[in-house]
Amino acid sequence: MLPVVDPDGVMTGRQAASYALALVPASLLPATIGLAGPVYFTGALALAIYYLHYSVRFWAGVSDQSARRLMWASFVYLPAILLLLLLNPLPA
Repeated sequence: MLPVVDPDGVMTGRQAASYALALVPASLLPATIGLAGPVYFTGALALAIYYLHYSVRFWAGVSDQSARRLMWASFVYLPAILLLLLLNPLPA
């Protein structure tokens, strides 16, 4: 709904980048509190940086193409982070 009230996309890009930046420590939280192992930590860090990269690219040049790339980055990020958590939990 943001593009309707933000025709040039600057606010949308800024919010996408700021939420992606907040996603970095949030995605590392399971490893830091002991719910996941080092493989998860490394993969989650790489995936969070990957997602942050595409959100900053969207913010820098708002276009339909950069929005689609960010959408596809989210399609990769979400299942991959859950798969990492499933495959590398710490033993109970």
